[in-house]
Amino acid sequence: MHTPGDRLRWARENAGFNTATEAARAFDWPVSTYLGHENGDRIPSRAKAKRYGVAFKVRWEWILEGEGPARAQTTAMIPVVGYVGGR
Repeated sequence: MHTPGDRLRWARENAGFNTATEAARAFDWPVSTYLGHENGDRIPSRAKAKRYGVAFKVRWEWILEGEGPARAQTTAMIPVVGYVGGR
C-alpha cells in the first residue's frame, strides 16, 4: 500500500464495506469526495483523514503517511472473576 488511496481502500474493506459508495453513504460523506480520496485523484486533508480513521478504526496518520501500524495498540481487557477486596 503505497498511497493514501490504497490505505483508505484497505481500511474500508477491513471495516466490512464492499464498495466506496456504500461506505460514503453509511457515514453521510459526499460520495464524489470519498471516491476521489480512495481513487487517488485527491489527497484527503488531515480533518478528512481523521474522520475516515474514526469510521474505519485506523490511525489517521497511517492513512496519510503510511507510517506505523494501521491500528493503534490497545490493551487487552481481562475479566475479573471472583471477589475483589478484603477478607
